[in-house]
Amino acid sequence: VFDLHVRALKNIGAYLYTGKWEEDFDDIEGIYLNSKGDFLVGTIDNKIIAMGGLRKMTDEIGEIRRMRVGPGFQRKGYGKIILDILEKKAKEIGYKILQLNTSAKQVNAQRFFENNGYREIKREKEGFIVDNIIYQKKIK
Repeated sequence: VFDLHVRALKNIGAYLYTGKWEEDFDDIEGIYLNSKGDFLVGTIDNKIIAMGGLRKMTDEIGEIRRMRVGPGFQRKGYGKIILDILEKKAKEIGYKILQLNTSAKQVNAQRFFENNGYREIKREKEGFIVDNIIYQKKIK
């Protein structure tokens, strides 16, 4: 999954270097699966082509993380399938709000999330070169 993460971000010029902000890849089970969340992986011919995670922020807020679709597989509905399943899981867990962030460089991701009901709530630098855009969506 880390390879897909890097390939997808490099494909759009949004990957700068590996850092501590990626430590969740070292403990997907603990951070996502065992902590009121989930982590999905989509495969074709045993190749990972899509992924996305859900993790707890608070008892009422879940966070969508690591939404990636590999180059060559984008715009085919795989991201939407992953997002829909994660939103359903969030509702089952009892989250009322979903939050996520994407970088200002990820214009297609911004459109994708906006088209799926997410609204920008703020922008922040967080020590990175590119602004992060924070989105939220109330789930029913």
